[in-house]
Amino acid sequence: GGWYLRNALVYGWGDPLIWRRHGEVVAGQLTTAQYLATRDWGQWLGDLVMTTFRSFWAQFGWMAVPIDHRIYWLLGVLSGLATVGFALWLVRRRRAIRGQGHWLAPPTLVQMRVFAVLASAVLLTLALFLGYNVGYVQFQGRYLFPAIAPLGMAFVLGWRELLQRGPDRWLAIAFGVGAWMSIGAGIDRGDVDVAALGLLAACSVAFLLKKRIPARFHPAIIAAIYAGLLALTAASPWLYIRPYLAP
Repeated sequence: GGWYLRNALVYGWGDPLIWRRHGEVVAGQLTTAQYLATRDWGQWLGDLVMTTFRSFWAQFGWMAVPIDHRIYWLLGVLSGLATVGFALWLVRRRRAIRGQGHWLAPPTLVQMRVFAVLASAVLLTLALFLGYNVGYVQFQGRYLFPAIAPLGMAFVLGWRELLQRGPDRWLAIAFGVGAWMSIGAGIDRGDVDVAALGLLAACSVAFLLKKRIPARFHPAIIAAIYAGLLALTAASPWLYIRPYLAP
């Protein structure tokens, strides 16, 4: 809020997001109108989702240095499962609240107010990001970083819900179907993506066997996911950025 106030004081109360000033000084930046002159809205949406996702996690050097596509596959699966788990958590939470009647206990009411603030931060950040991309092509995940705290909380809640109460059988079937579809698509292309196939098959088997994992190990699984992300963060400068900058 303070930063928007500063912008309004510097650039005028009608331009707290500096979009107008940006349009006056920017040069050579691809506009959405120019992009759509050779593509359609479907391609725009596909590029928006794919490039934003990749650059949110890891895409360096002014978007010129992506990481290994197999890591993007893994990050996509982790994010997708977290999204499914968070949706299940929301449904369960809503049912619990409705079961308590109209008057909520103070702790629950406080929790819901905090959730409303965090959700508002995510929605506002997403709205600003989409609004910016209506005028200019800026498919960069860094614009979502102001909401990274609530997104991180949703990621953990989603995985916790999935480990505790996830629809294991349906997820195993979904990943199994995905593996077969990957084989079919690979045959059509003449090049089966072994990494994607292996990941989908491994996830299918993992959810078939998940009930055998004691609940006391669930926090360790989430910790292992974050340890892997930390390792990716530490290794990326050496594996991707340094080779790109080397003469």
